[in-house]
Amino acid sequence: RPCCHHFTDFKTAAMGTTGELGSRAFVAVLLLLKLALVRNANAGRVATIRNDVPRLDTQGRIVDAHSGNIVYHNGTFFLYGERYGNATGMDYDWVLPGPNQAPKLGVYTSTDLEHWEDRGLCLPPSNSTQWIPHVFYDKTYGRFVAWWAGWGVATSNDGVAFTPLPGVRRPRLEGWRVAGPHIFIDDDDTGYVIFDASPPDHRQGNHMVSIERLSPDHLSSTKVNVSGFFPDEFVEGPTLFKHNGTYYATYGTCCCACREGSGLVVFTASSMLGPWQRQSAPHSDVNCKNANAPICPGSAYAPSPNPVDNPMVPAQGYSVSVVGDKLVWMANRWLQGEHNNPKCTNLCSRPALPECTSGQALYRVGKDPTYWSPLEFDPDGRVLPLSWLDSFEIQLP
Repeated sequence: RPCCHHFTDFKTAAMGTTGELGSRAFVAVLLLLKLALVRNANAGRVATIRNDVPRLDTQGRIVDAHSGNIVYHNGTFFLYGERYGNATGMDYDWVLPGPNQAPKLGVYTSTDLEHWEDRGLCLPPSNSTQWIPHVFYDKTYGRFVAWWAGWGVATSNDGVAFTPLPGVRRPRLEGWRVAGPHIFIDDDDTGYVIFDASPPDHRQGNHMVSIERLSPDHLSSTKVNVSGFFPDEFVEGPTLFKHNGTYYATYGTCCCACREGSGLVVFTASSMLGPWQRQSAPHSDVNCKNANAPICPGSAYAPSPNPVDNPMVPAQGYSVSVVGDKLVWMANRWLQGEHNNPKCTNLCSRPALPECTSGQALYRVGKDPTYWSPLEFDPDGRVLPLSWLDSFEIQLP
């Protein structure tokens, strides 16, 4: 009732003796009040994110979106990732013929982070794969942009149907194999790509992380390096983000579809040009049981014989996304889906491990669950160590 009295007062004040002008002012006030009420209603929305059960789409199927990220645009969350479909563990090493090669880039959409609608594949049928995709909305050009391993690039107006650009983008490292492109657009609209790369003969290193500046249209690299190489080798899943004016770069030990997961090493800098400093011990690696390890050793092919050298959360990180009011670490929980052989430690050993091929016909890589966790920071900006969360809440925009 007090609100009604307030509306009456607004109308009386607005109408006064000015007639039509006062009426328009009254309508404008009502619209502003309505907008404020809508904003207040949205500000109160909270999503519960669960890790204790697999994420499901609106048809009750396990969400098949791995190694990707979340983009928020105009009230909708877009969840992108590798889609494996019916690929089994035996098919993981991209051996499926022709257009059936997995993975492909897929997308789900949601307005509340809890109900995900499967929107299908993003790209036209092709013989190529789209490993480790990263998608962002480019505010400058009003379009969605997708990058994936090997540096294929595509654009979209609606975030669902993408058109691939011809050719592939290349870094300054000619002849090197590149993967893990994670794109960061700074406040001044300068873009950067962080990635891991390996030379043809591996004699110069293997799976090393570097950052390059993007072209003004954010569709290719300028081949200008801004970081050198980070000091660790045999790492992957790099990410870039910014928090309270500080730049963060993260990555973990290679985990080729491994059961135990990988660590999360943290570097910080006051400028994208560096210098980049490893987060000091304890917990330079915030997902390692060994608090004093600069990087969690782990193994790409089997758990470490020393239990303290294994990750705290058995998941491999691949992205940090801005989701609602949080920075969310997104990770794969490989070999955790139904019908997997518990003796299988990874899907990448070649020749394939017998325990990863025997009895695995019903196991589907796409049904492996994912793990999401908010990153927390101490007053000095250090990333706090991760721990398993069955669930957590996110304040929606």
